[in-house]
Amino acid sequence: MGELALTEEIKTLGLEKHAEELERDGLTIVPPEVNGFGMDRIDEIVELILARAREMTGCTFTLDGGPQQELEFPKQEFTPEQLELMKARGLDADELNLRRSRRGRRKHPKTQFLIQKLTQQHRLFRDLALNPASLALQNFMMAGQTRLSSVNCFVKWKGDFGYGP
Repeated sequence: MGELALTEEIKTLGLEKHAEELERDGLTIVPPEVNGFGMDRIDEIVELILARAREMTGCTFTLDGGPQQELEFPKQEFTPEQLELMKARGLDADELNLRRSRRGRRKHPKTQFLIQKLTQQHRLFRDLALNPASLALQNFMMAGQTRLSSVNCFVKWKGDFGYGP
């Protein structure tokens, strides 16, 4: 591997090792003492995610055990426009919800779900997304052409279907 063109931002923040790992391996882990975010803030983010998951599902979660009750997601509601598109494609909303329900309870229990728009949930998510170390590494990889598109979270847990043990 040739010499990397490290940005001044990478050098100023002491991220050379992480830029090299990112270039070589496609990932790096920037520890709290380097990124300045702190484990206390990460712990708070975890608690915010678990609280939001509880609000969305009515179910409590733990990091080790996942959901503590059986998950029940509400029947999906479709807009009139969505229903028209589905009808044009030969899809039936009730059948789609029934298939999802069957899949969720019988063959394939849910092993994940998405929490969207986290920056609207709490300022900590914005702070994490705009962390200087993260931005410096993004700009390094993308030649300064980065754009924040979304800040979402997958809530996942161990299980026989999906992510395994």
